[in-house]
This record gives sequence, C-alpha cells and structure tokens, in this order.
Amino acid sequence: ALKAAYSDLLSKERHPVVVLSLALPHEYVDVNVHPAKTEVRFQNLGAVRQLVVSGIREALYSGSHRTSTTIADEVTKAFMNSAPAQRPHYNPTMPPRSSHSAPTYAPSAGGESSYTPSRLREGQGASYAPPQPEMPRPQPTSDASSQQRFYQSDAEVGYLGHALAQLYKTYILAQKGDEVILVDQHAAHERLVYERFKHDLEEKGVKKQLLLVPEIIEVSDALKESILHNHSALSKIGFEVESFGVNSVAIKSVPVHLAGSDVKQLAQDVFDELLEEGESLSLQEKVHEICSTMACHGSVRAGQTLSLPEMNALLRNMEAQPFSGQCNHGRPTYVSLKKTEIEKFFGRR
Repeated sequence: ALKAAYSDLLSKERHPVVVLSLALPHEYVDVNVHPAKTEVRFQNLGAVRQLVVSGIREALYSGSHRTSTTIADEVTKAFMNSAPAQRPHYNPTMPPRSSHSAPTYAPSAGGESSYTPSRLREGQGASYAPPQPEMPRPQPTSDASSQQRFYQSDAEVGYLGHALAQLYKTYILAQKGDEVILVDQHAAHERLVYERFKHDLEEKGVKKQLLLVPEIIEVSDALKESILHNHSALSKIGFEVESFGVNSVAIKSVPVHLAGSDVKQLAQDVFDELLEEGESLSLQEKVHEICSTMACHGSVRAGQTLSLPEMNALLRNMEAQPFSGQCNHGRPTYVSLKKTEIEKFFGRR
C-alpha cells in the first residue's frame, strides 16, 4: 500500500518510511490469528488498502509543491561550505593592502625627487577613493516594449513566479517576490506529460496513431514472450504490437502524443520496462510504468531553447498540476532560494 501511494513520486531505490495508525470497528479485524499478536486479519483487506493509499496520496497532494524545499536547504549549505572561512572586510575609505607596496616618489620644491613613504603625508587627505569607471548610457531599443509584454507581475503568477531567462538551455530562471526559482525544464515537463497520459487513460483512453509502415524490431525470445503476454497493457496505452517472424515484432500504432518521436527507441524502452518488472506489478501499475517511460520521450528535452512565453506557460501548468514538485522518477523539478539566503553567499548577513 505504501509503495502504491508513493508510486511515481520516489525513485526506485528509495522507500517510504511512515508511522501508520489505523482505527476501525473491532468487528472488521481479527486479532487472534497469531499467538504473539504480531499479525491481524482484516475482513475487507482491499478496502483498508484503498483507504491507506488514498489517505497518503491526499496528504502528498496537499504539500506536493513544497517537496523541493529540502533540496534548496542542501544547495544553501553547499554554497556556504564552499565559501572562504574568513571574508575580508572591505572599507572603501582605505587603500587596498599589498605585501609589496611600491614607494612613491614626488618632486620636491627644488625640482629634485624625494622619497615619500606609502603612508599618506599629513595634509594630503586621509581618504582613498578608487577611480570610478564611466558607466555606459543605456541605449533605447526598439524591442523593449515587446520584452515587457512577456513579463508577468507577482500578482499574475503563482508560487513559481515569472520566467526571467533560460540557463544552459536546460534550466528556467524565475523570480517570485524575494525568491529566486530554478526549474529543470525536462523534469518539470515530464511530470506534466505523465499526468496527461494518466488522465487520458482514466477518461477516454490513449488515442492511437496508425503507422503507414509498421516498425519491425528484433527482440530476444524472453522479451518477445513478455511483449505478447502484456499485449492488453500495451494496447491500452496506444501500442498495437504483433508477432513478426521468429525473433521480431511489428509495431502498427503508437500513442498519438508521441507520433513524431523515434518509434524504435521508444518501443525498445517500453519493452525493456515490461521485461524488467515482470509479474511483480498489477496491470494498472504496469500501464503507469509504461506511461512514465513514454512521458520521458514526449517531454521538452535538456538543450532545447524555450522562449519566455513558453517558459511562463510551463510554470503556470506546473502550478496547476499536483505533484509537480518532482518528476515521475522522484527527482525534484525545481529549487528556490530566498533573498536572505543569497545575501549570505556574499557576506551581507
């Protein structure tokens, strides 16, 4: 029940740990099935399991967007640990200190050069003002107003703020009030696509796109047996697969959302997922695992350039989608840092 409740919210190598308290009428549970009372028997095990799953999912739903806060704390600690142990205090009224100060020579009244120590003479002033570089004047640009059209105020956005820029063609930099948010565009969109697949399954089923020419894929005997055994699960999520020869299968249709992707690679990943899970999962769980694999193929990739409107649209969709704080593999989709935390990096606090 715990694994089902946390499915697609934790990575496979991690396991939820909870303290679970169940209260139910005495007539619905038999406590005398074990001499040491270490086991009990429920009258309706399915109903109890469903209550556990739905209760945990409801709790996770209410706080899903806060799942990245612990990651942000780790980021802050990493920055602080890498900072110098002692930061020099900068005083703008003092000259920069150097272990090799050059002597200063000034012409005397008689025209001869006389030695002047590095310390300032009396009467020459007791302050040091470093030269200020001349700042370039801002030039008006014709597209300034067009950039403003894409800017969203804090009143128009949710907890992920408005997009400012894209970093490394992988991360979205956003701001909300006194917070800076960094979003992994692939992980975030992967969650959105995955939830869309699950919604389609529950509402109307995943639409299929017939291929003009079936894709023939060579597979091992074990993989082919797994594919044919799970034919109903594959058909439910848009794959029509038939046996083709001795060690091959023919893919006749794919999910319509993924019609433009690499069909062979997509099918191979889906088939490998089925073989890896074997009989350990129910049909529904298998379908969700396949949807997770397909979502990875159908989402925005790292290295893909996004415009400001596209980035803001992704942020708004994340805010409207439950469990958008992590992708379906359990990785965080965003981290946020408050202004006070950033100020610590620069010794302002």
